[in-house]
Amino acid sequence: MLLESDNVNDPIGDEVRSILDGHIVLTRELAEENHFPAIDIGLSASRVMHNVVKSEHLRAAAECKKLIATYKNIELLIRIGEYTMGQDPEADKAIKNRKAIQSFIQQSTKDISSYEKTIESLFKVVA
Repeated sequence: MLLESDNVNDPIGDEVRSILDGHIVLTRELAEENHFPAIDIGLSASRVMHNVVKSEHLRAAAECKKLIATYKNIELLIRIGEYTMGQDPEADKAIKNRKAIQSFIQQSTKDISSYEKTIESLFKVVA
């Protein structure tokens, strides 16, 4: 399904997402940051992933998504110098792993990675 606007709360889009097995949300904001593919991990979802991947893969993907969300929640504090490491272990981990996660979730059209190598990389970025 392709929505023409940046409004992820479009009523038709909401209805279709409710019956699909999953959805990938591309955002203009990420594209403007030269982040490709411009997939918003936090807004994207799979309802069948637990049926098609091993449990450790599922846990690592959930951890990656959580670290991305944690960083996003504290990003302003980091930018204005108001976050001090040691205040929150989860936030500290999100900051520590940020660069590796960003590298993992971005890919040029020339990058090739096997499924096995991709999963191995996922495990590394959330360690």
